[in-house]
Amino acid sequence: MSARIFILMLLVIAPSVAVAYQEHNHTQLGSASTDDSNLSVYLPNELRIAPDTEFRESGSSIGRPPRDWIAFGCKEEDVPAIRVLNHFYNPLDNQPLLVHGLLWGATAPAWALEDIDDTQEWSLTDARDAFFEP
Repeated sequence: MSARIFILMLLVIAPSVAVAYQEHNHTQLGSASTDDSNLSVYLPNELRIAPDTEFRESGSSIGRPPRDWIAFGCKEEDVPAIRVLNHFYNPLDNQPLLVHGLLWGATAPAWALEDIDDTQEWSLTDARDAFFEP
């Protein structure tokens, strides 16, 4: 078995057994990070948005406040598990995950900004577009 296939199998299997990767832990981390941030000050002071303002997903009548969207995003970011390959970035050489000399995934900035392709459905570009939809 090649090293690349072995590593891919580990990346797909490991998150299912690692406690840190359980969905509810990601949700809790997102919520706690939001609570510890200055978001409740930044939203009203800089963006003139009340922290409890609900934003709805396109095509849905159900809204969520920013804190809940962040928790939701933290949970969904690793679904499917292969997406974890795009969480890495070495700023010294602008490279993604490097394992045994092989590059894996996209750099985190390219993935988040959707600079590499448009298959990323939750990029900053998508968020901005959704924010301005009627």
